[in-house]
Amino acid sequence: MSSPARRAVETAEALAVRLGVAVEVDPDLREVDVGRTEGLTWAEVEAGFPDFAAALVADARADWPGGETADAIEKRVRAVWGRLLARPGATIAVSHGGVIAGVLAELGATAPSPLGPGGRSRWIRPAAAILLRSDAGRWLLEEA
Repeated sequence: MSSPARRAVETAEALAVRLGVAVEVDPDLREVDVGRTEGLTWAEVEAGFPDFAAALVADARADWPGGETADAIEKRVRAVWGRLLARPGATIAVSHGGVIAGVLAELGATAPSPLGPGGRSRWIRPAAAILLRSDAGRWLLEEA
């Protein structure tokens, strides 16, 4: 499964060719709409949106200024996670840090290598591969 973003589809297609499968695009795997913070550096976000920046560092729920709300992100992530769980066997999902962070939050998990503003526990490294594996009713997480 892949986000509709070109870079995600290209990554998914490269994997699909090697695995001999087709790519299924799921719009719920798209990245978070960051609204007015799009293209800003972290310093610019902190200066322009200090309350929002503080909420991000604290891993608190926050609505992106002029973008997607925390409720909308949560609803979308829960929907796509439910579809992923319903699939038989292993599934590769090519997505983005915001969606992956949402899945980790649903699982009560943290990223294997916390980074980002304030060392955030759910900030995903660009181009990281995160492996989620179910084992005896709990989710194991590792960076592949």
